[in-house]
Amino acid sequence: MKLLHFRIHVLNLLFLLLCSISAQSQEIPPSFECDQITSFKQFLSNKPPWIAIIGGCYPSEENYSQAQIAGYLLAKNGYAIMTGSGPGIMEAANRGALIAGGISLGIILPNEKLNEYIPLTNYYEVSSICHRLHIMIACSSGCIAFPGGLGTLNEVCFAVDQFQYIPHHPPIILVGEEFWKPLIQWLQNLYNYKFLKNLFLVDSSEEAVQIITSYYE
Repeated sequence: MKLLHFRIHVLNLLFLLLCSISAQSQEIPPSFECDQITSFKQFLSNKPPWIAIIGGCYPSEENYSQAQIAGYLLAKNGYAIMTGSGPGIMEAANRGALIAGGISLGIILPNEKLNEYIPLTNYYEVSSICHRLHIMIACSSGCIAFPGGLGTLNEVCFAVDQFQYIPHHPPIILVGEEFWKPLIQWLQNLYNYKFLKNLFLVDSSEEAVQIITSYYE
């Protein structure tokens, strides 16, 4: 178990290092980037509260169905959906929101393809994976995570860390107890329990959405 923890820590550090190198190599004028972010925040502020939904590109049928239910129920409860715009869990969440008549947004990288359930007017292109991650976490009122790979793991760890600095500590809900329980145990070894009161482990999207709606009552 200690070896697993060490490997996860090293992989996370390597990911952050690569992101740093990528960001430094971007030839985008700072003023242009700031203008883009400002207009994007204005776009977000005119919409309902945003919930980021993250997870793997190749989910099981059950996880795909659960993500679609999450997108649907969130939209029905007045929330807007934000994803990385790709296939799998992201597509399922956007699909659920669309079926419910809700608002759905994709944060996309250059040369990536939007999934078919995101309106062509509702996407925002960023220069790097790290930029996308920062925007999704900084601009959301909560995060629901489904099983995935190292990218999903990094997103969850980033959300856990960054949400600690926001006064109301937005909720992070991990769907899939069997999959996420080892991570919860690992995080509890890193953080004092009182700092993880916004982290929840559930087995269904219905429970996840109920936590979010109750959190902001």
